[in-house]
Amino acid sequence: AKNDALVQGALDEVRSAYASADVDIGDVRYDDVDESFQHVDLVQNECNGGDLDRVVASGQGAPGVDLFFVDGFTCLVGQSGTDVGTSIGGIAAGLPGPPFVRGTTHAGVAVSTSFSAGDPKPLGVVMAHETGHFLGLYHTRESGAGVDVIFDEIDDTPNNSDAVDNLMYFANQDDTSLTDDQAHVIRTNPFVTYVDR
Repeated sequence: AKNDALVQGALDEVRSAYASADVDIGDVRYDDVDESFQHVDLVQNECNGGDLDRVVASGQGAPGVDLFFVDGFTCLVGQSGTDVGTSIGGIAAGLPGPPFVRGTTHAGVAVSTSFSAGDPKPLGVVMAHETGHFLGLYHTRESGAGVDVIFDEIDDTPNNSDAVDNLMYFANQDDTSLTDDQAHVIRTNPFVTYVDR
């Protein structure tokens, strides 16, 4: 991965997204996971758990946020068992993730390399978005219509049509904007160290 143009380009996108929050990405370490985790089968109708639990529990590295690269996800929904896994770019196993804990079912983020179709930009946005969840950010709004729409509790995040122009929008694929209050949430996570500017 350290020599892979897709992964390195995606890391540049993550660095750019978090730079706007005055957060720098520190040392990046690469470890291989078991090949059986290349495709992650999620619990039917829930689109979490299943193989995801085993993938993130396999992280045993140094302190930091563990990102696991997989080929893709499978999630069957409804009585017909329609697979929506190809539309899942990534999943944060914890919201927020447990600080400084390894080897649990909530201690990491899995992202799909096939979701990006070889383009580092959407992969980087997914990595930054899911890491945002792991560091404590919710979606600016959840999908739904009318009165069923749910917005996050951060005062300065958009809760209208501008919500699509934010890293934490539920269906974001190309925007890395964060609000000042979202940046504050990220900087106060135990995984993040303040840097004097």
